[in-house]
Amino acid sequence: MMVIQVSMPPKNIKTVRDLIYWEYSKLIAGSAVKDRKNYGFVMHTFERLKEQKKFTKEERVNKLVPVVTSGNTKDGNTLHIHQDANFYLSTLTAGGQIEHKLSNERKAYMFVIDGEIKLKNNKMLTRDAAMIENENELTIKAEKSTEIILIDLPEKYSVNT
Repeated sequence: MMVIQVSMPPKNIKTVRDLIYWEYSKLIAGSAVKDRKNYGFVMHTFERLKEQKKFTKEERVNKLVPVVTSGNTKDGNTLHIHQDANFYLSTLTAGGQIEHKLSNERKAYMFVIDGEIKLKNNKMLTRDAAMIENENELTIKAEKSTEIILIDLPEKYSVNT
């Protein structure tokens, strides 16, 4: 005989998206704390999953907008992760140029979502990616209207043993 357990989600689950986030939160709880019914952990995870930010093209025109930042950053306009990494988006107009400074012992990954840029005299086209190391300053110039993602992270991650 098959037994099916049915549990109703809390009353604040009002949409299909909320229900998906709730079920995913229970899966995360099962993996992280080995208890899918740990209401506090599940609810905390659910609330974090519901956090969504919208970054319009107008906000990103010819500037790097931080969208995901290290949990140590006090920027309330970004999503936070528990890693030493920052993600930026930009929408460059034709001829638009932006700069980004990399601190010592940092590297970057650049992704051209759509368009064409010059990065230190190297042409990058739609779907191109580059790993940038041993540079202190990046200058990115759009040859035509372009969407990019830039990830800034440490050259080396420390490993605790």
